[in-house]
Amino acid sequence: MSTPTVPPVTGVTISNCNFGTPANTALPIYLHNTQDLVLSNVTIAGQAYNTTLSA
Repeated sequence: MSTPTVPPVTGVTISNCNFGTPANTALPIYLHNTQDLVLSNVTIAGQAYNTTLSA
């Protein structure tokens, strides 16, 4: 039996959020099976993000 294919999460926008300081400041963003995640005015570890990410 094979593992079923799981489609990526799509169409998500996060806006106007401050996530503070993550435990891993060297890699503050971790994505898995995600496509077109929009960050709009999102602050992580003091850095503002306005970008679209996919993994």
